[in-house]
Amino acid sequence: MPIFGKKKNEETEEGSALGKLLIGVVTTFFFGRISSFFAELLETAKDVTDEYIRRLVRSLTLAIAALTGVVFLLIGVAQYLSSLYRQPGSGEMIVGVTLLLISLVWFSIPGRK
Repeated sequence: MPIFGKKKNEETEEGSALGKLLIGVVTTFFFGRISSFFAELLETAKDVTDEYIRRLVRSLTLAIAALTGVVFLLIGVAQYLSSLYRQPGSGEMIVGVTLLLISLVWFSIPGRK
């Protein structure tokens, strides 16, 4: 056993223990930062998705309500025209042909896809 200092083997064990501790601290720090980054990223994605779904549901509800109103309006106009012309089915035919003509004109406009 040497008189002065430690054995070389003891120094390496202390150095490797210190190195392991340092590596553990550094990796814990970086993994903590990385995991918090991904947690924030997922939270942001969740918030954006929730807002998108909320807007989508609101828009679909409004579109369904508007479509229902248009259907009732067209049925009412068709019944009124049938009673006006005193021919059963004439109002439905007039409304149907009018909608068909509007659709044909709408889709025949160039540049619309």
